[in-house]
Amino acid sequence: MPSLNAMNILDEYTHIDRAQSAYYNTMMSEHSSETAAVEVYRSERPGYTGERPIALITGATSGIGAEFAAQLAARDCDLVLIGRRVAELADRARELEARFTPAVRALACDLALPECRDALVGEIRKLARLDWLVNNAGYGRGVAFTEDSYHEQRALLAVLLDAVTELTHAAAGQMRPGAQIVNVSSLAGFGVSRRSAVYCAAKAYVTSFSESLALELAPRGIGVLALLPGYTYSDFHRYDARARRNRGIVRWQTAAEVAREAMKAVERGRVICIPGRANRLLYLLAKLLPRRVVYRIMAGGEQGRVSNTTPDTSIDTTSIHTNRDAPRR
Repeated sequence: MPSLNAMNILDEYTHIDRAQSAYYNTMMSEHSSETAAVEVYRSERPGYTGERPIALITGATSGIGAEFAAQLAARDCDLVLIGRRVAELADRARELEARFTPAVRALACDLALPECRDALVGEIRKLARLDWLVNNAGYGRGVAFTEDSYHEQRALLAVLLDAVTELTHAAAGQMRPGAQIVNVSSLAGFGVSRRSAVYCAAKAYVTSFSESLALELAPRGIGVLALLPGYTYSDFHRYDARARRNRGIVRWQTAAEVAREAMKAVERGRVICIPGRANRLLYLLAKLLPRRVVYRIMAGGEQGRVSNTTPDTSIDTTSIHTNRDAPRR
């Protein structure tokens, strides 16, 4: 079993924050400047007629989103891929079309922009059917809330919170019994971070939203899964090699491993999926440790600024497994 070294967790978060900032700055120089969803690739194969399942995946250019796209294509789903990096998104679409038989369509879309989200909602409503929605798009600023511009923090919220809510609302109206929504949240939603206040809060919203929505949509036979990955090898961390190795309790997973565990959770009718035993242990620690201890760990010795008498009001909701009519396994 990995050792429970608090400093490993803190040190990993510190380097991840730096990686997030570098990734964001590079991504901004690569993304589409269009203010609407722009089609950058469409396969010549016939599709989207409703004869095959249709899956829409945001953040599909790389990482967990790309793995979801591959696994759903393997299940004979026509794909609608959403991403920001135009050239890489088109390349991903071509790769998937070469590997699998279903049709592939790619739309470049900046989900931080309201007009882009509106355009994407319109695209969803035009689909003959929608069987899978994977809300995976996201990024981290890696900058303290009070040290960043509000404009940047609001854009982060738009991607992590507004896009998930708006696209889910549109998709639910198009879905039939047996359809599935996957909202990629994060283990960070159960934690706190000095440099990721908005990110942690937004992911807590995504998890809670998904749980409540699962109860709402269960009578219609539509499943909802909140996926809470921990440390994952992806472009999210590609600019800091140090933030990509196992240290103490920290255990990294590949994007493929995360997506596979999520697909298994869907098959079992789960509402919450925390992939990886080490991540589940981190979740239990976040729930069981007194909040003053969590603050001390994450503050890195500066916990004197946080009251040690703050009550612990956390509630464990992972026992909720109401999801469509499929039995739990």
